[in-house]
Amino acid sequence: SHDPQEPDALLKYDTIKSADDQFVYGTYRRQPALFVQGAGSTLWDNRGEAYLDLLSGIGVNSLGHCHPALVAAITRQAQG
Repeated sequence: SHDPQEPDALLKYDTIKSADDQFVYGTYRRQPALFVQGAGSTLWDNRGEAYLDLLSGIGVNSLGHCHPALVAAITRQAQG
C-alpha cells in the first residue's frame, strides 16, 4: 500500500517531471499529477487524490487498471 504523505512520494513527482521534460516530446500538455495506484476506472495520485480515468493515451489500453483477470494473464505470460 502506498502512503501519499511519505516524503519520498512527493519528491518522486519532481524527479519524474524532470525526466519527462527532458525525454518526452511535448505534443500535449501534461496534467500536474503523479498517479501511483489504479483500480478499475479510478486512479490515485501521490497525494491521495482520486481521479476518474476517462482518457486514453498514446500507447495505452482502455481495459482499466489492475483488473484481476488481466493481471493474472499478464503474470502467467511473464512467468512462462
